[in-house]
Amino acid sequence: MFILTDYKIQFEPVSFKTSQDTVTILASVITKGAATLYQSQIDPERLGLDEAVSPFYVIKSSRGTFPLLHNTDPTKRQYNKFKGILNYATGECNDQQQMNRLRYTLKDILDVVLSYNKCKDPNSTPATINTKPQIPAIVSHQLLIGGVIASKAQLSSDDIYIERYSGGAGFNVAYCLQAIYPAISKKISTEFSLGLTYAKYKSEFVTDKTYNYFAGRIKILGGFNLSDKPNVMPIIQFGPSFEFQTNLLSINPLANVGFGIGLNRYFIGGLVEFPFTSFNDRSFYSLNFKYTFAKSKDKKSNQ
Repeated sequence: MFILTDYKIQFEPVSFKTSQDTVTILASVITKGAATLYQSQIDPERLGLDEAVSPFYVIKSSRGTFPLLHNTDPTKRQYNKFKGILNYATGECNDQQQMNRLRYTLKDILDVVLSYNKCKDPNSTPATINTKPQIPAIVSHQLLIGGVIASKAQLSSDDIYIERYSGGAGFNVAYCLQAIYPAISKKISTEFSLGLTYAKYKSEFVTDKTYNYFAGRIKILGGFNLSDKPNVMPIIQFGPSFEFQTNLLSINPLANVGFGIGLNRYFIGGLVEFPFTSFNDRSFYSLNFKYTFAKSKDKKSNQ
């Protein structure tokens, strides 16, 4: 056992059986008593616990030591499996109404364990050690490519002559850094991207005259995931971007709103980007594909 005093987190080795073997992990202690509750940030698949979400919990009671596993997808083998295991581990004195209302949250599981400990030893004082373990953000590094359709553009010269161009077409390329915050909600994400947009316009007044639009892009987008499934992410995105036009040496703020669907490492989505002052002037409609080439959750844990 050891304790990180700065974070008030206590760790202990805990062993339990899986379908393949007996494994021992280093887990944070949530509460101790007649039953001890642990939490682990290790990816369950690394332990042979397929289709279970992370973090997961482990309970040690007089009936044994068991991992409490769950998957939000009703078609998966681990869906709500934790309820039956927790019911068995605390079966000597548990509240069936409490068990029926049970959700896979630290609060609900901890309430069951504390009730069990109080039932086994009414004179005991609950020893809750760590109810808020540090849950790091899940960071993804992504490459974006996509096609762009641009609405009309107006270019002024010496504030007198205005030249108009009809809609253009081109492409986007960008590096994206996305973060999901499980400590708050796995549905909330942010995305920072640095990229380049190119579009080719045609003059509305002069035949065969074109305008090549090059601009750097910095985007800061917030996202909300509409699904509880860990590998499928229908997501709404919104936020500002800043356009750095290389041929006009100007910086312009733009608004963004979009929708897309992610599946494991792949994402496809549409995004509308337009000036804050006018939706029709130089708006960009893009269909983008993103590939996640590195993700912090995939890194090996030291726990």
